[in-house]
Amino acid sequence: MVQLARPTLRETIARLAPGTALRDGLERILRGRTGALIVIGYDDSVEAICDGGFSLDVRYAPTRLRELSKMDGAVVLSSDGGRIVRANVQLVPDPSISTEESGTRHRSAERTAIQTGYPVISVSHSMSIVTVYVAGERHVIPDSATIL
Repeated sequence: MVQLARPTLRETIARLAPGTALRDGLERILRGRTGALIVIGYDDSVEAICDGGFSLDVRYAPTRLRELSKMDGAVVLSSDGGRIVRANVQLVPDPSISTEESGTRHRSAERTAIQTGYPVISVSHSMSIVTVYVAGERHVIPDSATIL
């Protein structure tokens, strides 16, 4: 099996730029005052840490991301972000992976990103902050008004 290169932090941030479909979904989650945990990529390494939830395999839409995020579990997207593969999933990454985060959602996001190599987004409902974890790096995504 050919191992595909995982996205870099820079590539992932570009996918979250204002005006993109993924950014639209994140902003809908923030406006709805809910949180979210989103994995951008799916293969056996992601499946191995998924517990519960359900398979979908439907076309990505910002409104779908928002609605599925209400269920509290993680949403798993295809690597290109074009499909929602799974929803309402509990991510169970290796607890021995070191993390500096304190909240459960952020700890799971960081560990999942490190273990799978895929970008993971955590949306904090209490702080209204979007954080992306990629290859051991953490980056807070500024809101669109700040960027524009």
